[in-house]
Amino acid sequence: MKRPKPRPLTGIDEATSFILAILSIGVYFIVADLLSLHGLQNAIYSVVIPIAAAAVAIVPHELAHRFVGRSMGCFARFALDERGFVMTTLINVFLGSLTYFGLYIGGVFFSGYTIVSCPFRGFYGFRTPNEGLIKVAGPITNIALALLSIALYEAIPIKGAVASFIVYSGALNAWVAFFNLLPFGPLDGRGVIEWNRTVWLLLIVISVLIWAFYPI
Repeated sequence: MKRPKPRPLTGIDEATSFILAILSIGVYFIVADLLSLHGLQNAIYSVVIPIAAAAVAIVPHELAHRFVGRSMGCFARFALDERGFVMTTLINVFLGSLTYFGLYIGGVFFSGYTIVSCPFRGFYGFRTPNEGLIKVAGPITNIALALLSIALYEAIPIKGAVASFIVYSGALNAWVAFFNLLPFGPLDGRGVIEWNRTVWLLLIVISVLIWAFYPI
């Protein structure tokens, strides 16, 4: 059975697509905070920091796919997916009351994806000898950011909101790397494992170890 093609909203520019996609995740934290006993009293820690960390985990991931794709002569840009955006927003609104379970299930970034179109392949699908490099660019970027977060946290004696953001960013980057490396469906892991199983295994182990030591 042929899988239906996603329907990107390519009429929206990339910056707006990124903002809307991040907001589709952000509603989780907003709803969770509104339903808590504290309301919006601690909004910096419960809303602003998680949304900022989500942006740091997602935007560089997609830009890495785009950069590597373009460096290989392919057309590449981030686009919002209409069904993914609606589903992600609704899921996060509904799961906003389910604490961390809701975060890990509903906080996954389904609102958009990086379209890569190479001159030697069709618009949605592409398979080149270096396809794995395009696929692996996103997770590697997340792991690099997670390791950078850990290094900053351990090396600099900081506390408060900045420390919270660094820890949250590190954990979320590790989680995004791990999730995208799963070898299922349209996730990056499927292309990476077909390209190089050793690289795939190494990256997924690193992402799990980081998240284990710095859980959200």
